[in-house]
Amino acid sequence: MIEVNNLTRRFIDKAFLRKVALGVLKKEGKEAAEVSVALVGSKRAAALNKKYRKKDTVANVLSFPAGNERIPSEGKEYLGEIVLCPQQVQKEAGKYGMIFKEALAWMFIHGLLHLLGYDHEQAQEAKQMEQKEHWYLSRVKNLNLR
Repeated sequence: MIEVNNLTRRFIDKAFLRKVALGVLKKEGKEAAEVSVALVGSKRAAALNKKYRKKDTVANVLSFPAGNERIPSEGKEYLGEIVLCPQQVQKEAGKYGMIFKEALAWMFIHGLLHLLGYDHEQAQEAKQMEQKEHWYLSRVKNLNLR
């Protein structure tokens, strides 16, 4: 299950986010896993980024892996939570020549990959993660993004 909590005033297509997540999770062999998604405003994204990453900027995406937690009532694996800031994603979309929905999908995929254990601290890890991001994003583009 993909739980999406929109704490902003902007309309976000929750079904689209769920579809993106299920595509990634299925391909990664985790289709039964649970993920929480929170969409927040810039102030909250900046506060979370400062608190957890010691960075004084607005984060476009933050990932909080849960480790090996299970949801007690269901016995399903809980991967963690992704926090997305639609306002920041919108600001950055044009920089990458993307429409908002495509940029949101990209940041969401990036966050999911972190929950799945991928990282970009070392050059080889970064290359692998970037390749996966682009591969998944190319599949998302086949969905009608407009």
